[in-house]
Amino acid sequence: MKWAGAIIGLAFALTTHFEAVELKVISTGGARALRTSLVPEFERKSGHKVGIDFGTPGNMRDRLLQGEAADVAVAINPA
Repeated sequence: MKWAGAIIGLAFALTTHFEAVELKVISTGGARALRTSLVPEFERKSGHKVGIDFGTPGNMRDRLLQGEAADVAVAINPA
């Protein structure tokens, strides 16, 4: 969870000087706590929206290897 917080924090730092955007996050189901713990505060403070799409680690890996774009990929274990 610390890594997820660091990634969201980095995304916030990199996007504070731009127009509000929607960040696309692909995540394993084990990181569902992001939706309730970090995302609402990030959206409120930054004005940016976060769209999170959850899947299995294998599904997430396959999607990324097939070229699907995402701003952030979050996995509990290496995928």
